[in-house]
Amino acid sequence: ADRFERAATTAGWSTAWYSVGHVFSDGRVERGWNQLQVAEESIVSTELVTFRGKKFQDVRTARNRAGKEGIRAVWTTWNDAGPMIRTQIRALSEEWVSEKSLPEMGFTLGGVETLADPRVRLMVALDDAGRVHGVTSWLPAPGGWVLDLMRRDTEGFRPVVEFLIAETARRAHAD
Repeated sequence: ADRFERAATTAGWSTAWYSVGHVFSDGRVERGWNQLQVAEESIVSTELVTFRGKKFQDVRTARNRAGKEGIRAVWTTWNDAGPMIRTQIRALSEEWVSEKSLPEMGFTLGGVETLADPRVRLMVALDDAGRVHGVTSWLPAPGGWVLDLMRRDTEGFRPVVEFLIAETARRAHAD
């Protein structure tokens, strides 16, 4: 790492380290580097999926509204979702990307191209007419799933992402 940093500085580059441990980053901070935490991983146990208490009020509201508005969650894969759902997911993703000033970064939340992997699962919010209100994708991980992609229809069911994450947690608990 030190040799790389020297070479980068000589070439006039700025170096940034991504996803490094505290020992590595603390040593650089001591040498005058800046440190910025971009995100933090959260591990959610699905042993007891009750959604009780004040901190889960938004989740309960989303689930209750979904039921009243005829929104259901479907656990599927890209191939099994069918062409109509895939077309809507592509459209949601294109709309989301068009609103951003920078292109998608493939090393963070995923893009549509990762959805075709047969190991990736989707939780799709559909209404009775078959309209996709939102989608989350889940990558397999040891002992569970990792949230990868989140897209919502800006004109659709507003709390759809909370609903989809809650339904995935319920599904994981049942499995």
